Amino acid sequence: MVACYTMINKSWLLSRTVLCASFLQIVLQVTWWLPHQWNRIDADRDVFVYYNAANDALHGNPLYNFAQIQDAFNRTPSYLYLPQFAAITSPLGYLRYIDFSRMFYIAELAAFWVFSYTLACLARDRPTFRDVATWGLILGITPKVYFVMGIANVDPMLWAFLGMALISTGRGAWLCVLAQIKVFYAVPLLLSILREGKQIAVPAAIAAIVGFSIGVSVCGVHSYVDWQYAAKSATQGRFLTANVSISFAVLRIARDLGWHRADGPLPMLAKIYLDLAGIVGTSATAYLARKLENRSYYVVCTLGALLFGPFCWDFYLVIAIILLALWVRGVAEA
Repeated sequence: MVACYTMINKSWLLSRTVLCASFLQIVLQVTWWLPHQWNRIDADRDVFVYYNAANDALHGNPLYNFAQIQDAFNRTPSYLYLPQFAAITSPLGYLRYIDFSRMFYIAELAAFWVFSYTLACLARDRPTFRDVATWGLILGITPKVYFVMGIANVDPMLWAFLGMALISTGRGAWLCVLAQIKVFYAVPLLLSILREGKQIAVPAAIAAIVGFSIGVSVCGVHSYVDWQYAAKSATQGRFLTANVSISFAVLRIARDLGWHRADGPLPMLAKIYLDLAGIVGTSATAYLARKLENRSYYVVCTLGALLFGPFCWDFYLVIAIILLALWVRGVAEA
């Protein structure tokens, strides 16, 4: 990989090939991918959940549909994020669903290239346009990237935020924003505070105060009480093949061996097992990876928290590409 990266930088022909391929990807994104998504109005996308939550926050309606959450494993998606995410997107609730969706797709493309830029920055100092183009190509061929962009999930934006956190001196604020959207990002936030102290803790505290203030002012304190109940459904896991959680795989094996269990609320012992597996697995990852430099450490521990948690959709693992960028830097500097 490093040899290929070096050859691209040194070879006129290879560098021009990469630039042409990257330009082709941009053209296809703008002329084929985006138009393919532009007029979608189907509800079988994550953006449908975000739109409903933005509307509910805008009009003061309850964010969490307890009828759906009680039957947490039906095919109707439910809003399970913290209230501040709905609060921040609530001004967009005035839009039609199709226009809300279009704005999300534009944000997905922007996030794709911001993340590519941060990968280039992680791989080398002062990256060129060619470096960004190269990492854009690598990201573009990474499995599940265009799938998750197609369902307008918020994750590509979170990848960009995580990349910005890793190249920024003010990473505490970025990590806190991430943790307020998807709580598993609290793992790198807490570990960075332990490792780097006040320079992380202070901007993180400011971001937390701002985020929760917005959430409370728009959605009310009661929405946080409701969220605690709603979040419990996310600790149940799913038997779908896209859930690649290591700890949940044990329950999957048990079902294959004769435990008669379909998707649905788990028995108490199974839930206790998942909670313990998540704590032990994440802690073990943090301990075993403790000698890594900070940025690699935070990413590895985030992956550990995901893989040992009850829910780990396969596209969550796209952030592992950050380790590739850091590895390229490490080998080049060796």
